[in-house]
Amino acid sequence: GELAYMATTGGDGIWVNVYEKAVGVRRCLKLPEAERPITMLGPLSRGGSAGTSIEDLTGNQITRFSCSYIRNSELTEAQKSDKLAELRGQLEAAFAKRRLVTCGTGRTKGIRVPGIHRNHAYAVIGFDSSRDAIRLWNPHGQKFTPKGPPGLIGGYPIENGRFEMPLADFVQVFAGLAFETEVQKSNEKRVKSANSESVVTEKN
Repeated sequence: GELAYMATTGGDGIWVNVYEKAVGVRRCLKLPEAERPITMLGPLSRGGSAGTSIEDLTGNQITRFSCSYIRNSELTEAQKSDKLAELRGQLEAAFAKRRLVTCGTGRTKGIRVPGIHRNHAYAVIGFDSSRDAIRLWNPHGQKFTPKGPPGLIGGYPIENGRFEMPLADFVQVFAGLAFETEVQKSNEKRVKSANSESVVTEKN
């Protein structure tokens, strides 16, 4: 069959494109038939939530961690250090249990760093606690070489979309993370009408 190309993954093969098309098909099938686009590229071009995609892929709920604390002037440095330690613990626990983790940048907030895209989703593929470094993957699969030393000013070396950065730098750049949990996602949702509320079960 055909492929829906919305990403260039270089040497990583076409599995991302196959998965991306599957996401497009799933989104289309959730729409009323009259509103479905001709091509699966339609819903993909509007982006989406990486955390929600984890729920769709695994059937498990997610928890979110916001990096907005780093920009909160009302917090003390000690409180910010505690939040960073909390994130460190969540990363260690997630990878110890082989759980999926994603993250994303915002449209405007966070430090703008060369080579890191705004308003974009990334996969978190590892955490090195000995070096306090988080490993990331951009599904666009790009290559980037800093013009100076790696860091917030010049960016970080990126190869096939893979790179790493100190966790303390990460929270200054990214908006937040989504962690897969062990709790299954419920397919039930509440539907309210004028005089009542009912529970229906959605089809995955």
